[in-house]
Amino acid sequence: MTRAITIAARELRERSFVFVTAAIIALVPFIAAVLRSANTAPLPVIAVAGFAMSLIFTLGLAGVLGASMVGRELSERRLSFYFSRPVSPSAIWIGKLGGAVVTIAISFTLIFLPSYVVAHAVWAGTLWQMTAAGYAGLVLIASVYLLLVMHALSSMVRSRSALVALDLSLLALFAGAMWLVVRPLLVNLAMGVVARVIGLVAAAIPVAIAAAGAWQLSRGRTDIRRSHRELSRFFWICMAVIVAVAAAYVAWVLSATPQDLRDVKVAANNSADWMAMTGVAKNRGDYAPSFLVDTRTGKSKHFAGARWRSPEFTRRGDAAISIGPSAESIRSARGELYVQRIASPDANPATGIETSIFARVVLSDDLRRVAIYDAHLLSVYDLESHALLASVRIPAGDDAQMFFVSPSVVRLYVLSTYKIRGSIVPSDVPIFEFAIENRRLEEIGRLPASAFYRITTSRDGSTLVVVRVPEGKIVFNDGRTGAVRATIDVPKGRFRWIELLSNGGIAFVDSTRVRWFDGKGQLVRDVSLGGGVFGGHVRELVPDRKWLVVIRRAYVANAAIGSDLAIVDLERGVVERVDRNLAIREQFWPADPRVPDATTEFVVSDAKGTLWRWNALTGEKRKIFG
Repeated sequence: MTRAITIAARELRERSFVFVTAAIIALVPFIAAVLRSANTAPLPVIAVAGFAMSLIFTLGLAGVLGASMVGRELSERRLSFYFSRPVSPSAIWIGKLGGAVVTIAISFTLIFLPSYVVAHAVWAGTLWQMTAAGYAGLVLIASVYLLLVMHALSSMVRSRSALVALDLSLLALFAGAMWLVVRPLLVNLAMGVVARVIGLVAAAIPVAIAAAGAWQLSRGRTDIRRSHRELSRFFWICMAVIVAVAAAYVAWVLSATPQDLRDVKVAANNSADWMAMTGVAKNRGDYAPSFLVDTRTGKSKHFAGARWRSPEFTRRGDAAISIGPSAESIRSARGELYVQRIASPDANPATGIETSIFARVVLSDDLRRVAIYDAHLLSVYDLESHALLASVRIPAGDDAQMFFVSPSVVRLYVLSTYKIRGSIVPSDVPIFEFAIENRRLEEIGRLPASAFYRITTSRDGSTLVVVRVPEGKIVFNDGRTGAVRATIDVPKGRFRWIELLSNGGIAFVDSTRVRWFDGKGQLVRDVSLGGGVFGGHVRELVPDRKWLVVIRRAYVANAAIGSDLAIVDLERGVVERVDRNLAIREQFWPADPRVPDATTEFVVSDAKGTLWRWNALTGEKRKIFG
């Protein structure tokens, strides 16, 4: 270590002119302040000039020192001076590297410190987004990084060896390998994990170069070509190890299972035999995978999906739909459509169809065609051939709910959102039908303007029920023309969700009771739910006999604390049973507005967030995992 310090001191003495130059440059900010215009304050000029001069000079000096501290002496055969003394190669490397780093640090201090002391008030104000210490640390780290990189490049170039071509090939191979490592993370929008991987690899590069420099002098000694060969061998072996470690880490991140998820979003299909799960994987940064899970066996498979949009099931629950962003299209917010048929869970869900990740997507009931509404454009594709069958521009509306009336006809309820001074402006809802075979778009009806709609249709699309929240109205309409059939007035803010029943009526929770109206808007029955009910909605279990009432007094994260599930017996007009602290996990506002079929099986979560497959009629629960 003593010999290394001696060599470092010699390096500093030989570069004393650098310190004189730095001291002269330190005067530039003050000269600039003297020469400033009359309308400019002196302190900001000194601060900005000191910032610029210290940054430019320090980085430039680092590049020059890196290119000359070993490579130049090797090419000029002056390094033999050190090897003629009883000094080890590692001491030579440490001394030269240490001398260069200290030279950079002293030069930076000489330039930056005077301007900072004088213009301290500017740095302490809002002009800069970092502290002076933070700035100094970043500059010095960047300078050492540049110093080491320039040393490696200088050693390679100055050797004038054919190995330079191999180095360039290995550099390209390294870049390609890193792209393959981070690409799956980019596709899954795990940008935090990408930054972590790239940051760790970037931090490992100068460490590898520093170790390679010592190896270079130990094995190559004064022969510049052999020195280059040993430097490259050591460095690229290190890079291969680094890529392997990064790949292993990414593989571990991608190996997350549904049990590793937290902040989970869950949506089950109508028969509760499959569910889609999305959440942030534990101990894996911001990696948020999506899974399709067989609730009967607990088996799962990855399913591509955007982080902010969970996969969506068809109305009958026989397929799952998702739009997964690709690494090539992240900036354009576009991705590929994935369709997983539940009957073929092992089939490849990729369709090759590109669309916006915010598009509305529905499948035909035979699962042969898909309709996509994206930025006023309706497109229909054949899922088997992935061929575009027809497309049409919709004249109005930035959102839509839609469904296939038949395999050749798509019906759309087109929603428009306009805001003036932050307030939503009511807008009519046109009803369109698009005939695929002859590519004809026809407006067949219209719903009147309302500030906010929730639309539900019957299973065959003949009846349309609109919840007009601000007006406190529930309106029965013809599903095709929008013609009003009946209107129910209810207290504002006392309901949110309605269930369109098999018999054409509706049911909804109003404060402390569940209410049943027929298709003409006449009250059939009120059933009390007891005191303290906050709100909720209804699901039909057995047509005209039993309902499941979801009572939501409170909701805590993914747990069901304060959420109860009540079974209502319509024949007797009583609550038959209440299962406490259970929350049903179902889809929120799917693109297809048709009400799902009556069912008795549901996916629920309990107070601890554990997921169960639950039979509403019997109360039987089966844990999905474990």
